[in-house]
Amino acid sequence: VLETNTNYLVVGSNAFGGGWIVTLDKQGNFQSEKILGLGNDDAIFDIVATNQGDYIFSGTTRSNDTLHFSWDAWIAVLDTSLNIKSQRFFGGSDDEMLFSVIKANNDFVFTGNTYSIAGDCTGNHGASDVWVMKVSIASVLAINDLHLKALIHGSLITTTWIASGAEYFELEKITYAINWQKIHTTAS
Repeated sequence: VLETNTNYLVVGSNAFGGGWIVTLDKQGNFQSEKILGLGNDDAIFDIVATNQGDYIFSGTTRSNDTLHFSWDAWIAVLDTSLNIKSQRFFGGSDDEMLFSVIKANNDFVFTGNTYSIAGDCTGNHGASDVWVMKVSIASVLAINDLHLKALIHGSLITTTWIASGAEYFELEKITYAINWQKIHTTAS
């Protein structure tokens, strides 16, 4: 439960497999609800406010749309209307869940558990290990703020991408070549 200036945000999961956020007024009366996720056993376990006025939550998903093949840790940044601005999934060869999040300056510390021995989680010491991650909000936001551009001039392909809070890259490749060559990098 997160108390804001005007209401409470209560997180969990609903009967349809979605992450669930319920908004209650200060007297505990229902105001609204928001269902988030990929629709396959998603759950939100904790939520905190960011210094920018948004929210960030910890959770889990078992969707096939993530990069891994089991329960994956789920982190998302929400705007003030509780819409997903950006989200990231972390996991490995087995199950991961992030149960809590705390704000540490402009970073966030997530705690949960992992059963994996590969992927984002290595070095498992038994059935389930405690997992602690420190994440900056910029690293979560950069995922959805990615812009790609490809120019094809005969047999030469130039690809440019910009990620907010990250670097600007240009890569160049001749269509029959195997490797790309970095031709330009600039800090944004």
